[in-house]
Amino acid sequence: MGRKGFMAVKLDMSKAYDRVEWNFVKEIMVRMGFANGWMEIIMECITSVSYSVVINGYKGENFWPSRGLRQGDPLSPLLFLMCGEGLSSLMRLAMNEGSLKGEILRKYRNNSGQCVNFDKSTVFFSKNTPEIERNLVINILGVRTSNNPERYLGLPNMIGRKKKESFQILKDKMKQRIDHWSTRHLSQGGKEIFIKSILQAISTYTMACFLLPKTLCVEIESIMAKFWWQKGIGRKGIHWCEWRKLCELKENGGLGFRNMCQFNTALLSKQGWRLIVYPNSLLARVLKAKYFPNSDFLNASLGNLPSLTWRSIWATKGLLMSGMGWRVGRGTEISVWEDHWIPGKEINGWDHQTENEVELVADLIDDEKSEWKTELVERTFTADIAEKILQIPLAKNLGVDMQIWRGELSVRSAYKILQNAKMDPSDLLLQMDLQKIYKKLWNLKLPSKLLITVWRASWNYLPTLVNFRTKRIAASSICPRCGSGEEDIGHVFRFCPATKEIWQLLELGRINNPNIQSFWDWITWVVDRSSHKPTRLFCSTIWLLWVARNRLVHEKKTESVEALSAGVKRYMAEIDGIQAEKLSTNRIEIRNQEELPSETTIFFDAAFNARNKKSMVGLVVTDRT
Repeated sequence: MGRKGFMAVKLDMSKAYDRVEWNFVKEIMVRMGFANGWMEIIMECITSVSYSVVINGYKGENFWPSRGLRQGDPLSPLLFLMCGEGLSSLMRLAMNEGSLKGEILRKYRNNSGQCVNFDKSTVFFSKNTPEIERNLVINILGVRTSNNPERYLGLPNMIGRKKKESFQILKDKMKQRIDHWSTRHLSQGGKEIFIKSILQAISTYTMACFLLPKTLCVEIESIMAKFWWQKGIGRKGIHWCEWRKLCELKENGGLGFRNMCQFNTALLSKQGWRLIVYPNSLLARVLKAKYFPNSDFLNASLGNLPSLTWRSIWATKGLLMSGMGWRVGRGTEISVWEDHWIPGKEINGWDHQTENEVELVADLIDDEKSEWKTELVERTFTADIAEKILQIPLAKNLGVDMQIWRGELSVRSAYKILQNAKMDPSDLLLQMDLQKIYKKLWNLKLPSKLLITVWRASWNYLPTLVNFRTKRIAASSICPRCGSGEEDIGHVFRFCPATKEIWQLLELGRINNPNIQSFWDWITWVVDRSSHKPTRLFCSTIWLLWVARNRLVHEKKTESVEALSAGVKRYMAEIDGIQAEKLSTNRIEIRNQEELPSETTIFFDAAFNARNKKSMVGLVVTDRT
């Protein structure tokens, strides 16, 4: 519109991460005021990289670069943003002086190493810009342009295509990592660590900024599930349970993998929380001006044509509201009956004893004494709620009321709320039994591959012949060892004659209680009633029995019960020896640390009064003088 045209220039930096000069990163941190110790740690992370060249199968000598940030490292994007602050500072300075010119990019390039890639840089013109002026600008800048107005007006569609490409990159990265590590024949314990430490971390940075489509989350989970169950490269495996079952907490009977949709929401909740806690931050002010100028974040609507950033943060409102409360200051902003301000309690219309004499929490506080009005509190509320209120500490100098997360807002706490919200209330009693058993199981300090085998056995996720026949993979389900019974989970670990004899040789024959038929009831009964050492022996035997069974089925190797029981004892002795050695090493390290001269001394103590249910803690730190 109008006679005056507008343009926007999109500059692309060539090999942006690879060209960052390390000295520039350090100087930027100095100018931004970071502590020396912190900067040294960061520079250690950056400069620890080295390279070598392999020629004809021979590795050359290591050499060390002087620039470059490693892509894929979660720290690198943040450092790159700090480098960009250098360019922003140059531009702000030039604007204040009224001398904003292209030489700024040259200064930035000479100091940071960042160089404009003119082949990928683009200029966009408004449709009322004359053709002559467009050509003049293009010749001066030396960048490409889009003369097609429809393409320019269709910029959101271009962004959408770019977004799809980014999503595909996420999946491709996961597949590449899997293809690389699949050649190393990881045990299931190794696969667990690989999935949690590497595969699930690939998308963390993206999920902390944007809400991924549910279809993409399902595809990512499908990639991880396929890797978890597969037997090797190019070999499919049977998915014995749904991925959501594996995402349950370990104490609830799962393996603690992440539900990607829920984890995405939990990560984004931190961004939403910052809008509430830091309303004067630049992001909060920008979003408020555009999307909720006349309200606050919790009451904001999505609006028309919202950006991906706003849509992603807005989606966490429900989670934030479910976990929010108030910290009492003066109490002037907190409604007694509508806001959550009493730890562990919700107030509704039936929780008070008399007609509503108070509306705000401030009505319950004596400002002069900075104390609760005890009589009014006890007269207004039921005994249990009154007790909770009187336990809330009030500072002598009352401050402002603050919205807080119940407990401490963290990705972990937000994720746990989302998990519990999906739980069926009818399963709560069962969950209590599960937690008791699985907490004990995962705390046995045994190798992960062993504990995962016991976990799979507890849920009947092992490929016994009966399970194979159920899935129409095997024609016969007769036990290959004894030939006298069907090989189900109970037969392998309890009723096979060879198994019974092994339990006797290990002096654990009493665990084969004939009154318990269900395998689940049997394994939980054994784990629940056994002390720590017998439970470890029991779980180790379960694992070695399964290993022996697989050698018999796949390698046709038969082992005597005496050899198997002796193998169990040797394995336990080896495990105990390794743990004893680690304990001895840790004690030596602790003793050595105690012998070092200390610069400071810390004294602390705590006490709890059961009568009034109050606690106190004290801390004193002194230097050597």
